Amino acid sequence: MRLIRLLVFLIGFPCAALAQQYEAPVVVIATGSTAAITATMVADTSAVKRTNYLCGFDVEAVGGTAVVTPLAITGLLGGTMAIQQAVTSSTTGIGYTRTYTPCLPASAAATAISVATTAAAGATGVTVQVWGFQR
Repeated sequence: MRLIRLLVFLIGFPCAALAQQYEAPVVVIATGSTAAITATMVADTSAVKRTNYLCGFDVEAVGGTAVVTPLAITGLLGGTMAIQQAVTSSTTGIGYTRTYTPCLPASAAATAISVATTAAAGATGVTVQVWGFQR
């Protein structure tokens, strides 16, 4: 009898409710050199309209002596965040990684989160990597 009740419950349970509970991982990698580089966690435009959560990012620069900061993180709950940590390119490469626990939510459902560098004249390579999830 318990098995029958469980089956009836599972069949009648809307699948959309299960989909909203799923945390879809998001990883975005953007590369370039002398222009500003932006990695964007795109907004969920499906009917579910999940919220983006930023769990961390990594910025790396190599070549020359260009500075790729300040960094700007847009789309977050509470507004734009500016990171003033110096990330200067060099022949060996310099990186900056930051993780957030708990992860930072977007300002609203179906809102993109972006991490952007400033233009780096003289850099031969700049990479911005962003990771998080949608829920």
